[in-house]
Order: sequence, then structure tokens, then C-alpha cells
Amino acid sequence: MGSSSIQLRMGDMASDKVRLSTIRKRHLAMLALSILITLAPSARLHSEPIQKLTFDKTVSSSKKYLIKIKLDREVHGSVYRDLPFEPMTENRLPLSTNNHHYRVQPHKGNSWLEITIQENDTLYSIVRRLGLSVRDMFKILHLGTDTDALKKLRPGQKIRIHASGQKILELVHEQDTSRWLHVKKKNGKFTAVTSINGQKVNIVKKTYHPRPLFARNENYPELRKQRDSQLQKRLEATIKRLGLMGEIEKKKLAVALVDITDLHNPKLATLNGDEMMYAASLPKIAILLGAFVEIERGNMKLDEKTKQDLVQMIRFSSNEKASEILQRIGHQRLEEILMSDRYKLYNPLYNGGLWVGKAYGKTPAFERDPLHNLSHGATVFQTARFYYLLETGQLVSAELTATMKEILSHPGINHKFVKGLAASHPEAKIYRKSGSWRQWHADSALIEANGYKYIAVALAENPQGGRWLTRMISPLHDLIVPSTYAELTP
Repeated sequence: MGSSSIQLRMGDMASDKVRLSTIRKRHLAMLALSILITLAPSARLHSEPIQKLTFDKTVSSSKKYLIKIKLDREVHGSVYRDLPFEPMTENRLPLSTNNHHYRVQPHKGNSWLEITIQENDTLYSIVRRLGLSVRDMFKILHLGTDTDALKKLRPGQKIRIHASGQKILELVHEQDTSRWLHVKKKNGKFTAVTSINGQKVNIVKKTYHPRPLFARNENYPELRKQRDSQLQKRLEATIKRLGLMGEIEKKKLAVALVDITDLHNPKLATLNGDEMMYAASLPKIAILLGAFVEIERGNMKLDEKTKQDLVQMIRFSSNEKASEILQRIGHQRLEEILMSDRYKLYNPLYNGGLWVGKAYGKTPAFERDPLHNLSHGATVFQTARFYYLLETGQLVSAELTATMKEILSHPGINHKFVKGLAASHPEAKIYRKSGSWRQWHADSALIEANGYKYIAVALAENPQGGRWLTRMISPLHDLIVPSTYAELTP
């Protein structure tokens, strides 16, 4: 149904024996409001896309606003699919107590970039298109509730950006003609203010989600904060004993080791932990995650064919199946998942992480890593964090977590970590994904042995890198699993 203006007309009411002069003004206003509500019971200001309200504002000589409300009854289905546990914002925005009249002050002598949001635009795609800092974008998106609106841009909205080189200095998001978000950088830090009709407002968090979701377990610590000095010293000594410390210093080798025997008290040690490197097929674990997020959200079905495709992608590193699954997820959707608040497996504030910017084949890259221009990249820390989130049930529901682990088990390629452990510690159970291409070699695994659990990840850029990984895994295993226990195993 098209737009229609609602007007109250008072005809000749003499026939009904009603005298207009006896109706007070407030009764007339209430009557008009009741007609409006009756005709459009679901229309609410600033509601999500159930009804769209537009405002035509004109300013009289006395600077009072006259707002004519037009009701668009066309119902738009939402094209924005929330990630599990993604923060939601309530659309009721109560005025703050200070009643501060807020205005965006233009920069004298400086021009602004103005963008009208198109279908499928995201802040990330806009920032990349303009060649601006992805780190600044990430900081803005994680300022708090005010900037949640930037995660759900809608066609027709406008964004104005003031930048110096690649750095974002100021951003204005015109959400509708009355509601604005203003982000400004001052003393190296961003601040955000939302205003309605020039009045500063506070955003209230939404307390109800229309879909019941698997509750995230918040009792597990953030892995980055779990660095263990003793394990770090032992890892450094082991790598030095293997003659590989020079490769660490040249940033041609990165290693992460995490003791997760006690899931509530993991112990982390890394060498070049946040060094982003080309990782070949290892980032297929990101495609695995994207598939299971979409399965949990009801956007994909975990039928037998899908499961077998995932098994071929992970255990046997099938490029064909990886590209097929990636196409079903959508590369833009996968980027959203990896950079979302829920996962942050690619975090520009820590030099990147897991990234898939190209199908696995001879097709060109569709979106290279914005910090390092890699088509398939990873850091050992974020890869290790993926396995920790998996083991603690923080990626998807418990049932889907068990299926993900099953797919990662029984590696089908006997090299690197698998080959090294098979020779020295055949009792170890391995959940694993590796990668190889030319001089780049990668391996990652969640390993269980004799009641102990640990995560090992290594990335190498050297023709001998595969041999390095085969040699190092047994000494790394011995750092976690006591040798006396290993010897008792038949």
C-alpha cells in the first residue's frame, strides 16, 4: 500500500446535533490521535522496519518546527540478520537529564565526504571503498550502544565523514531526518553522541530478543589475559633448542601454545602471536564457523550432504568444497561474522586474525585482508582462540559444537603435527586443520592426551616450514603432558 496523509476533517455536524463550539481543544486533539492510532496501530516513532515514518520539517519565522507526519504502510522485511549474542539496541531513546541542545559544528575550510547508503552497504565496505582506516572503523563500532546503529545501515540513510589521509576524524550518521549520530575524535579517542531533533539522548539497551538464543557462558576468561610466564619461558627455550629462534626474530615463524587442561584457567604462550601471515588452507576453519553460525540461525541446513562437504573441506582440505560452502555463506556475511562483537576473530586493533578473502581456486580475490592485503591469513593467537572458544562452547550451541569437533577429528592428511605426534605420541587425539602453499606452511590443533588438553598453532614462511612443524610438535606436547604419563601409555 502506498503512502497516505492522514487528515482530520470536521464536516457539518449539525445533523448529529453536536456543536463544535462545545468540544474543547484537548478533546479534539485526543480524537485526532485516536483516529491515527486506529488507522495505524503498529506505527511507532523510531520502530524497526515494521512501519516507516518520514518527517517533512519546515521552520517558521518564530523558528518553531511544523512536522507533517506521513505514514508509509508498506512493510519492509528486515535484510539484516543478527549474529548470535550480537548486542541489540532498544529504539526508545529517553531524553538525557541535562537537556543539552546538540549541534554538529562544520569544519571551516574542510570538506566532508557524504555517502548515501545503498542496498548491502556496510560501514566496513564504505570505509574500504574510501581507503580509510579499518582500525578507526573498528574503534568506532565498539564505542558502545550509540554506535550499534552503524552495524545496521539502511538504504537511503546518509553518512558524512571528515578524514585526514586515512584517519577518520569525525563521522555523522543521519539515521532519519530527526535522529543523528555524531562521532568525533578528540585527544586520540572517539566519543559518540546520539541526538533527536537536536536534543542529546541516551540509548537504552534492549532487554528482550524475539528469538531465544543459546546463552553464552561468561565464566570463561578472555584468552589474551591468560599469558603464563613459566610456559612462555619454556616455549622460548624449546624453540631455541630446535634452532628456530632466528626465524622467530625474522618473523618467518609464529607459534602459539595454550594449556587448556583447566578450561577456566588456560595458560597462554606465544611467539609472534599477533603477526599476520599467509595461512593457505588453515582459514578454512573460519568457513566452518560461518557455516555453523548460519546453521544455528536457520539460514543453512545441516543435512548429510552439507556435513560431508564440511568433512571433505576440513579433513582432506578440499578446495572445491570450501569454495562451495563459502558461496553458500556469502563472503560478506563471513567477514561480518569474523569481525562481529560476538567473535572478534579478525580484530584490526590486534593486527588482524582469521581472514578469508578469496575462494579456494584460481578465481581472483574478492576482499583481501584490509591490513596486510592477504587473501587467506591468520595469526596464531586468533587461531588458538578459535579452538578455545570451540572447546568452551562459545562458538555455537552444545549440539553443534560436538558436530564441529567431530568434523575436525580424524585428520585425513598425515603430515606436520599429525606426522610428528604419530611417531612419538600415538595416544594423542587430534582435532586439526593445516595448510600448505609453496613456501607457506601452517598447522593448528586441539590435542587431548592422558587427561591433558592443549592447543598448538604454528605458521611458517620457508620451504622447510613443513619439516619445522613436524619436528616441533613433540617437544611442545611434552611441555604440557608429563613424560611419565606418556610413557605409561601402551
